[in-house]
Amino acid sequence: MLRHILPSINRRYATIAPLIKIGDKIPNTPLREASPFNQVNAFDALKLYKKVLILGSPGAFNPLDSRSQIPCYLDHMHDLASHGVDMLAFISVNDPFVTKAWEESFNVDNSKVRFLADPQGEFVSSIGLEQQSKEGTQIFSKRFAMILEEGKVKQLFVEPENGLTCSYPSSILHNLSHPEFTRNP
Repeated sequence: MLRHILPSINRRYATIAPLIKIGDKIPNTPLREASPFNQVNAFDALKLYKKVLILGSPGAFNPLDSRSQIPCYLDHMHDLASHGVDMLAFISVNDPFVTKAWEESFNVDNSKVRFLADPQGEFVSSIGLEQQSKEGTQIFSKRFAMILEEGKVKQLFVEPENGLTCSYPSSILHNLSHPEFTRNP
């Protein structure tokens, strides 16, 4: 229930929504793509693909994602496709112009990769993957990987703070090859 009312609560006093579970549909919260005027609703936009890999990032241009995670995923697009992944979506709590610049820094094929901005942190808050800055003044995303099929969560991997293990491409490819290891943190 909290998941549905959280966006209307003053974030300063809000608690984090329960963690999304395997089998849940992703919420239809607004995201932005390329500009503040191009709103896409998460569920509506991502249910169109058979299998989507969503990667949550603490922020655009952070060194761990920009130098390691994203280039490695882009190098493994063929491997992901062989496991049925037809869309890779990067989501970060950033201004849409920043997210667009981040996308352009990788020169990606937009038919297979999307960079989506969650400017107010509504999406990550609604799925329970929100983090507060140490000062408590800023919201950002935990680093995570989520595999969706027709808009429903099939696998979810949430990194420990500053970690890069379970959401790294080799780990995700292993889990796509062995779905019996699916886990929910």
